[in-house]
Amino acid sequence: MGAGVGALVVVLVKAWEAHHQRVVLEGKDRQRQIGTYLEANMALMDENLAMMDQDLENERLLQMLVPEQRERFLHFEADRGDLILKVRGIREQVRSLECRAVNGKMPRRDFQYALEGQGGAQWTYRLQREQLLKEWVMNPTLALLVASYQGKDIQDPPRTTAEYDRICD
Repeated sequence: MGAGVGALVVVLVKAWEAHHQRVVLEGKDRQRQIGTYLEANMALMDENLAMMDQDLENERLLQMLVPEQRERFLHFEADRGDLILKVRGIREQVRSLECRAVNGKMPRRDFQYALEGQGGAQWTYRLQREQLLKEWVMNPTLALLVASYQGKDIQDPPRTTAEYDRICD
């Protein structure tokens, strides 16, 4: 009977060790995925912010080029400025949350939510990608409008080429 109990204990310990190892590996994989999404999210937000800054400049130019629509462009400029401030704030919140996960300062049980939950890395990526696609319509439209009033060629949208290797430092 003692040998049977000993064998059962050995089997249980090995099963627990295998389960623990699997949980640790899953946690590391989620951490790696969050890190990848963090880099992608920062790149999307930076590109979006660069295009919105260019839009703001184009709206200021349009105020001078089309004086009869100045009030409308002032309203657009104020809204765009508010939006830029909000996106910058969201960028910092996303960076902070995702860096906590990447640096291991978040409990392992929270990794799945930080990756897949609402407000998590994947959700934020999809939302930012959608926003950037809309901005890819707005930015060239404003640039074309400015170019048509100035009689110049359209400006290319800004492209972000920054490196995102040390975001959490």
